[in-house]
Amino acid sequence: MTTRSVLLGACLSVCACFPRSAPPPTGLTPSQVSLAEFKKDPALTEALLESGRQVFVAECGECHGHPDLTAFSQAKWPRALEQMTDKANLDPAKSAQVTAFVLTAAEAANAPK
Repeated sequence: MTTRSVLLGACLSVCACFPRSAPPPTGLTPSQVSLAEFKKDPALTEALLESGRQVFVAECGECHGHPDLTAFSQAKWPRALEQMTDKANLDPAKSAQVTAFVLTAAEAANAPK
């Protein structure tokens, strides 16, 4: 097998697992934050969620398109985020901020209007 074939196969397998792309997410509105289950945790403030969004926009867009936050179920996001924050070499604090933002934004995006 040639190197080119191996690289193409690797690229296709990664792309097949990655959710569809979307534009970089905007900040959460106060009503979106209040709709989210994670609002029940008093440590998850709007400021912390905005910090997570900023890290997500800066870091996740560096290597690939931003994932559509509705592409994964709430149950699948933590594992996907763990893998990607490891690849991005995010420190634990930034990883926690990104995870909090993505889970909250995904829940808010799926909430009934």
